[in-house]
Amino acid sequence: MKRLLFIMLLFFFSITIVAQNLKNIRNLYEAIKDEYDIGSENSFKTQLRNFTNRRKLYEALKDEYDLGSEKDFMKSVGFTIMDVNATSDNNIHDLYNAIKDDYETGSEDDFKDYLKNPINRKKFYEELKNEYVLGKYDYFIKCLGFSIVDVDINIPISYTKDNNTFAVIIGNEKYRNEAEVPYAISDATIFKEYVQNTLAVPEKQIKNIKDATYNDLRMAVNWLTQAMTVCRGKGKAIVYYAGHGIPNESDLSAYLLPVDGIGNDPGSAYSLKDMYEKLGSVEAQSITIFLDACFSGSKREEGMLASARGVALKAKASAPKGNMIVFTAAQGDETAYPYKDKQHGMFTYFLLKKLQDSKGEVTLGELSEYLTEEVGRQSFVKNNKMQTPTVNVSSPLENSWRQMKLK
Repeated sequence: MKRLLFIMLLFFFSITIVAQNLKNIRNLYEAIKDEYDIGSENSFKTQLRNFTNRRKLYEALKDEYDLGSEKDFMKSVGFTIMDVNATSDNNIHDLYNAIKDDYETGSEDDFKDYLKNPINRKKFYEELKNEYVLGKYDYFIKCLGFSIVDVDINIPISYTKDNNTFAVIIGNEKYRNEAEVPYAISDATIFKEYVQNTLAVPEKQIKNIKDATYNDLRMAVNWLTQAMTVCRGKGKAIVYYAGHGIPNESDLSAYLLPVDGIGNDPGSAYSLKDMYEKLGSVEAQSITIFLDACFSGSKREEGMLASARGVALKAKASAPKGNMIVFTAAQGDETAYPYKDKQHGMFTYFLLKKLQDSKGEVTLGELSEYLTEEVGRQSFVKNNKMQTPTVNVSSPLENSWRQMKLK
């Protein structure tokens, strides 16, 4: 009789989707508290907040009673899939289990990687918020262990397309033989949004590569060189790279490290000198390069690459060629740090912030001054370390680069 009473109450409660869910929970609690050892009302609410508990309850009763679909059942209980008081790993696990049968999510690890991308998170939320109980967006993001970052939203849009600019954007985060680079893929993803929307470069003229191998780097530079060739001197190129850089210990030349590279083997990395020479060999209005990397053998976080020797080296700056301007996140033996509060590289965050505030209309001279001041100050405040962005300019642009713009 007691079990029947409980089931009848639960059945009525769970199929009735109403706005006053907390009132329903209280009514349910009052109906069963004297006959079942369910603790206090707050304890009962806490149990219902747990997605796994709700799923177990649904699975136990669905064949015997007409509770509707699992999604309807979850909505009727009135809680979000995730609990802000739980760990982000538990919340992602619960979210994955809730949707995996209806959506192609791959493995749980694939799903976690997908959610690291702020654009993916927003898209995912907008697509599923009405089908699943996800709560408000800021609650959803907090449950996943992320935060809403100012430069990731309200990205300025320009409607006059720039058909003469081409861009290569690379975020190398997951290395096979070295430490990961925190936020590198988010850096590249959001920078691509600014290039496409704020600088108005058509998407088909942007090559955005996640976790680039050695051949990916070579092919991307070749593609950009060909793009400048077909533009016959009217083209502009933008290169953005977030990831590891390494020095060649024999001559201190600088290299970009692909995800399949080894930190103490320059033969497995892509030479900046070679990249500059290849891009500078074709006629272009400008080639602007942003490198959120350091070339001392250190990681984006504290410490050295696993394969590097124990001291930071001061790599030599390669000379830009043609009409080239190179912005680098740090100088000499400094480290390019993350800005953990903003979930970006320190250099990239302030690059994005200036593009946002100026709607892309900033001159390169203004951008250089802003990056030097803000990155230097925040790196000292947040990390108690020096980080000094640098600009290296080819000789033909020495007197004009400060007045130039990206758009």
